[in-house]
This record gives sequence, structure tokens and C-alpha cells, in this order.
Amino acid sequence: GLLVGGVVLAWNTGSGPASPATLAPEAPPTPTPRVLAFTPHTPEPGAPLASEPETPAADAGGLVIVSTPAMMSLSAGGDGDSKPEGKILFATNAGDFRKLANAAWQATSDGLENSGSQAVAARWLTLASAPGPGFVVEAEMRVTGTLADVCDQSFGITGGSASGKQVFGAGVIFPCEGDPRARLTDALDWENGYNADRVFDESPFAPGDDWRTYRFELDGTTLSFAIDGTQVAATELDPGINPDARDLEVGLWSQGVGVQVREIAVTSPA
Repeated sequence: GLLVGGVVLAWNTGSGPASPATLAPEAPPTPTPRVLAFTPHTPEPGAPLASEPETPAADAGGLVIVSTPAMMSLSAGGDGDSKPEGKILFATNAGDFRKLANAAWQATSDGLENSGSQAVAARWLTLASAPGPGFVVEAEMRVTGTLADVCDQSFGITGGSASGKQVFGAGVIFPCEGDPRARLTDALDWENGYNADRVFDESPFAPGDDWRTYRFELDGTTLSFAIDGTQVAATELDPGINPDARDLEVGLWSQGVGVQVREIAVTSPA
């Protein structure tokens, strides 16, 4: 395998990965462009390798999985089986998420979950066809941990046209150096790793382990990213998305980050 040593998922407190590097192998592995950045790391004497959550956690094949708090849907009080008017996708329950799940994104009783156990980049999970050259994606998500043996872990939302060579990302990266950052990126070449994407705009942001609403919007040529109602990044596209593209879609990605999703809505800009 590409990773050295056991794979663990370390509790994320919002200040970055618990361990910013891999355990160094005796001989460097063959370079590959599809993995996260690997950097040497020597822990200080007596320093713990990974922090544990304060509450007991379930051991699932070497991963530390934290419990999920009671859900409070953005649409609380409404009919869980109805899709609000104007929305292309509205997923709030296990039945909705089972239709979206794949090998990496599992549908559970709590929503949609990616364990974050893979350092190798994978193509985004397609959620829906975009309603047009403009779109709005709102996802209520929380971080459950980061892969401890690597750095530059990231997760987020994608949107655009692969055939038109215009796919953009709105997400959070836990860099090898410094604090987590919210970013707008060019996510077309995902094979190189989402951490290597060209950055349009970014700002410091530590997601912690709280449920947060991530909003990714393309309105005309304006691409914007907001978290809990506060804009964290924005840019102007030139050119904008080709309205004649036949493969416009929106999706989710995670590379080395444990993520839970309990509500997703896709619609057109107002």
C-alpha cells in the first residue's frame, strides 16, 4: 500500500491534523501524483501520537469513529419525504442518501458518511445534474476526523462540466503547515489530489467538529463559498460556465477527511 503503518483516524479539534506527516518508510515509495503530500515528522519526547475523544468511541477496523449528535435538520418540522419547490435535489433521510451512496460514501441511519480513510484522491461523488450554468449547493456537514499519517487533507463540494474543462471546488484543506483554510479551487484535475488544485480565493477557517452549513454558488460568473451564512471566498470566472455543456453536475469530495452529511439541497440561484 501507499501508506506506511496502520491507518488511524485522529479526532479533529479544528486546529489541523493531529499528525502532519507519514511515518517515514525505510526507502521512499514510488512517487504518485494522486496522494496527499508526505513530509518527515519527529514527535517531541512524550508527545501522544493522536488525541482521543473525551467520550468513548467505537473501534471499527482501526478507525476511531465518534458518535453522532442528535440531528436537527434545516427543514425541521416539515415533511421529510417532500422536496421543496425549485430544488433539484433535497436529501434528508436514509432513503434519500441510499440513492447517492457509493463505495466511499456510505448511507447510514444518520445520513451520508465518508470515513476519510483514503489518502488517494478519488473522483467526486456526483449528487445531481446542475440545473444550468448556475447552481447552488447547500450541504449540512461535520468533520469527524482527519487521516493522521498524512497532511493536506481536504473535503468539499464540486460543480461544473468535466467535458468543458470547468470544474470548481469549494472546500476546506488541513495544510501541512499552518491552520485549516476555506478555499475556492479549480478541481478539474482531481487525479493530482485536491490539495494540489489551483486556488482562486481562500481564508482561514477551522471547521472543528460542529455541524455547519456549506454553501457553494455559481451565479452568472460569480463563484462564492459561504459557511454558516458568512462568505469565506469568492471569485469571478472568465469565461463562465458553458450553458450548452451536457454534463453539468455537482458533487462532494473527501480526501483523508472523515465527513458526515445530514442534509443536501441543490437548486438554481435566486
